[in-house]
Order: sequence, then structure tokens, then C-alpha cells
Amino acid sequence: KLFGNNNKFEFDYDISNLKSMEKAELIITDNSTIVFEYYLIFKRPLIYLEYSDKVHNSFYENIKILPIEEIFKKRFGKTVTIKSLNDLGKICREEIENKKIDVKDLNDFINDYLSNFDHSAKFAAETLVKKIGKNK
Repeated sequence: KLFGNNNKFEFDYDISNLKSMEKAELIITDNSTIVFEYYLIFKRPLIYLEYSDKVHNSFYENIKILPIEEIFKKRFGKTVTIKSLNDLGKICREEIENKKIDVKDLNDFINDYLSNFDHSAKFAAETLVKKIGKNK
């Protein structure tokens, strides 16, 4: 109801978010991992709204490893603070107009952090075959 009269806002009732992501020129998120799907598939700009940390492990500082989400954000995203929200429209337009995807950097990230990228179905099948073979 809040955005019912706004023709630039559409609520997506589809269980799959791929159609909406395909239509989007950029994505704005807090710290959601949807950015992995969006950027890896569509290679379009990412904007992060920085207002609070998304921490699932209260002992994360003891691990001394930067979470993959933070690495991804720093390499591929644009961070916008709450104080900058008045400029969000301008920032979005700039990101869309200046979208420069560093394919080498993206491929390096994939090779460094996503071991089964583009091979997950093959990996899953091989794992299942091994498991079934052990159970005979």
C-alpha cells in the first residue's frame, strides 16, 4: 500500500528472484548475499547501504579472517552511508552510467574463493556416485 501509486516500484510475488534481478540495472542491499548471485550472473553495479554490521557469529573477531561478504563488498560494491541517502538517486545514476566490471578481478575472486563455480552440478554428481559406491 505504501508504494501502490508509485509506477517505479513493483512488488515481486515470484518465488524466484531471477526475473527481477534480470530487469534491475543495479541492486541496493544491506549486506545480503544476494549480491553474489546478482553480480556473478548479471555483472551489474552493487550498492550497499551501510547502517549496521550483519554478524551471525559473535566470536568472528577471534577468527582473524575477513568474511567473504566483506571481501566481495570492498572489491565490487559501492558503499553508501545512511547520511548519504539524500544522494542515493544521483549515486545510482552514476553507478549505472559508469559501470565498469573488471572481469579479471572477478575471475580472480572466483578462482580464489569459489572452488566449484561453474562445476557444482558435476561436483555434486561425482560426490553422490562416490557415496553410493561406498554404500554397496
